[in-house]
Amino acid sequence: MLYKTRGIILHQIKYSDSSNIVNVYTEQFGRQDFIISQSKNKKIKNRHNILQALFLVEIDAYIKKNRQLQRIKEIKNIYPFKSIPYNISKSTIALFVAEVLYKSLQHEDLNTNLFNFLFKSIQLLDEETKGIANFHLFLLVHLTKFLGFYPSGKYSDDTAFFDLYEGRFVMLRPMHSHYISPENSSFFSNILNLTFEKFDQFSITNSARSQLLDKIIEYYQLHILSFKEIKSLPVFKSVFE
Repeated sequence: MLYKTRGIILHQIKYSDSSNIVNVYTEQFGRQDFIISQSKNKKIKNRHNILQALFLVEIDAYIKKNRQLQRIKEIKNIYPFKSIPYNISKSTIALFVAEVLYKSLQHEDLNTNLFNFLFKSIQLLDEETKGIANFHLFLLVHLTKFLGFYPSGKYSDDTAFFDLYEGRFVMLRPMHSHYISPENSSFFSNILNLTFEKFDQFSITNSARSQLLDKIIEYYQLHILSFKEIKSLPVFKSVFE
């Protein structure tokens, strides 16, 4: 059947001379792989631009359950970005976040609240002018709420370490190496309390931001078995350090 759904572009690869495979997190069907044929989609303008990381689109597609590749009939941009494609910092963040989502979200993992959170977050990235260097920390931490390993507890003098294995703030330094130090645990805890409205009020040093990002990625790797190396990370760090 032919369905219409909103989607977020996560990844694309060339399939043939006339078609691409595009991975999209959709509002109605979760994460799906679509084949899009240039020759059969003459109405699509600037197809290369439409399929960039985190672009917000509307798709008319033939969806069949358990089919590996769905077929797109039409695709259009429903939220033209004002800044992401033209700002090196924002476009670098978009590539990084899209890769994290691609490696975190499971196929057909439908969650309307998650889709709305991501949609609103991406709009925030496009519109915000302050605190952009911390956007990825905000998104990655709050994304864990939907992935099933949202941190429990809170930072205090008595619970100054965050145990990445346990996913909670603890009193004593863990016997293993998978934990966040007290200084960075304080930053981590502050991010947990951030909202979209107060996003630009968060402040952190470049060094602490880099260290905390490494620990958050480690947190993902510990709780998502399929979560591997983030290839865009070196480029991302070179832009923000």
